[in-house]
Amino acid sequence: MTPTQVSWIPAHPVYGSVSMTRYWKLLSAAMRPDDAFACSSILPAGAGDLRVDTGSAQRFLTRQLLYPVRVKIRAKGDIIHVLDHSWADLLPYAPQQAFKVVTVHDLIPLRFPGELSAAQAQRFRGWVGHLTQADAIIAVSAYTQNEIQELLGIDAAKIHVVFNGVELPGAPTSVLENARVPVPERDGSCFRIGSIGSTLERKNLKILPEALARLQASIPRKVVLVRIGSLLPVPLAAALRNVLGDDGLIELGHLPDGAIAAYYAGLDAVVIPSLYEGFGLPVIEGMAARVPVVASRCTSLPEVGGDLAWYFDPHSPEELAAVLARVATERVPAGQLDAGFERAKCLSWRRCLEGVYQVYQEALERRGNR
Repeated sequence: MTPTQVSWIPAHPVYGSVSMTRYWKLLSAAMRPDDAFACSSILPAGAGDLRVDTGSAQRFLTRQLLYPVRVKIRAKGDIIHVLDHSWADLLPYAPQQAFKVVTVHDLIPLRFPGELSAAQAQRFRGWVGHLTQADAIIAVSAYTQNEIQELLGIDAAKIHVVFNGVELPGAPTSVLENARVPVPERDGSCFRIGSIGSTLERKNLKILPEALARLQASIPRKVVLVRIGSLLPVPLAAALRNVLGDDGLIELGHLPDGAIAAYYAGLDAVVIPSLYEGFGLPVIEGMAARVPVVASRCTSLPEVGGDLAWYFDPHSPEELAAVLARVATERVPAGQLDAGFERAKCLSWRRCLEGVYQVYQEALERRGNR
């Protein structure tokens, strides 16, 4: 049987979105030759690996001219799938007769504009306004599905929930040994807490200095915060070093995908204090590494973690400190960590791709019944 042709439109690399590039790459890697859908990207393989410093003029030209022209020329097949909601404005350039799908990861700028200017927030609203032109929308969580309905007024019948996937860790390599600063051994003398991602306001990292100061005062082990991702703002880093000492904050910067497993393997807990997430990949990544996950009781995080994570009020450093102290001093049930690992196994990127295929299949069946 000839597979159905699908064109994928990923986020363009000139905008440098690491998470959107990973989504595209990991979905691509999950494909098999005998799949019922033949998905090809309109960008060349490896484009997402580019790290090109481009100015605003180049980004504007790409967004307004170069990428739309590429979509108009190269997007072919029965289904066109925009992999990142921020590029939904490309839908008008896709073949009119094709079935159009968009994955929505979050609508954070509509709910929590943070550092965006009024003009930037308005541009985002314009981009996602094109979601009304999609025939089907994939939401990465039920929470995000509800946001699409509430904020954009889109009919729930068009929205399908397909969880993101997670890469199960292989044998960890000792990436931390090559860090630019010394990292304490995981020998029980230190309590190593992981923090992952950007430093945007909604990540709520400002809760950490007071929470970790309270934690350090309540447990005998040395508290160490090990971060990957964007470097902390200088005032926040100084506040953390003030309560934890110069050796209590370790910033590793951005790590390659292959080093993520080693990072998690060296942690005693991972903390996600966010005020808003569309999915919350570190929750399921921590579970895949059998690391206790401590997350805020907000938005999609309880949906992703279920009853296998530890939760706290993101506005209460006292509660965060108390939860971390329990994890640090009480024996974490092995059964809970094993159950978290099993949950992660069920959320492979192959399963995510199969969920996407199911949306495609239902779309074709509906079109055939018209």
